[in-house]
Amino acid sequence: MTPIAPTLRHIAFDTETTGFSSPRVIELAAVEFDPSTGVSLGHFHSFLDPQGTPVASGAFAIHGLSDHFLQGQPRFAEVADAFLAFVSGARLYAHNASFDRRMLDAELGLLARPGIAQFVREIVCTLALAQRGLAHLPKKRLDSLCDHFGVDRSARVRHGALLDCELLARVAVRMGATVVRGPASVVRRGRAGSAPESLPAAPTGASGSGDRGGWRAGGAWLEDERKALAQAWRKGEAIETIVERHRRSTRAIVMQLQRMGEIDETRALTLLDAGPPAPGAN
Repeated sequence: MTPIAPTLRHIAFDTETTGFSSPRVIELAAVEFDPSTGVSLGHFHSFLDPQGTPVASGAFAIHGLSDHFLQGQPRFAEVADAFLAFVSGARLYAHNASFDRRMLDAELGLLARPGIAQFVREIVCTLALAQRGLAHLPKKRLDSLCDHFGVDRSARVRHGALLDCELLARVAVRMGATVVRGPASVVRRGRAGSAPESLPAAPTGASGSGDRGGWRAGGAWLEDERKALAQAWRKGEAIETIVERHRRSTRAIVMQLQRMGEIDETRALTLLDAGPPAPGAN
């Protein structure tokens, strides 16, 4: 009898810290969610005592967690095992994942534990994904993505790790970030010595056929960007304007228009002969 493969768990995670000077994690949250709806299936959450490291005024303005409030909260060492057990083997999502991973790795390092990437299947950075696939949006902050995808963020007066995870879960689903194809996602490696940071394969489009990655380095097309491209083309925008907004090469734009049926092969070849390449594009 063939064994049943375990279901991949999708978990959004977030941290709040004392600031940028010798930072310590003071709030840690992770929310497991349904990858098709974003609905929460369970969570881990804890405030943390920074053990003598004061909260910087700038950080306090962002999350409102004071030194007085944090005194007597659990130490990271007391919750580390529970957190790692909760996220173990999962696909993690974070907005600006490199920051949260760095903060977690620093805390784990103080306990002589390996980095978070050693405990999970992969780490998806929704900020990096938005910068590539939603380049036409002027801002890529979590608030901006919530507004763009119609996710209610009215409860987010200040940053809070648990609430931010819940919002991110809904945004990730609407972005198509939770779609997984094949044995693995496209992986982008950070600086030497850092853990890999993963970007999902392209989601399935409205036509039912998915796009392959590779139109530019690390850049799968999201359905949202495809729609924006089609709308711009139908409005008669110049190819140069579209290239600048989407920050992709002329070849990438033209090939995508042809794949969507907006132009035929003859028109595509004409645009490729006449269109200027995007600065720095591959």
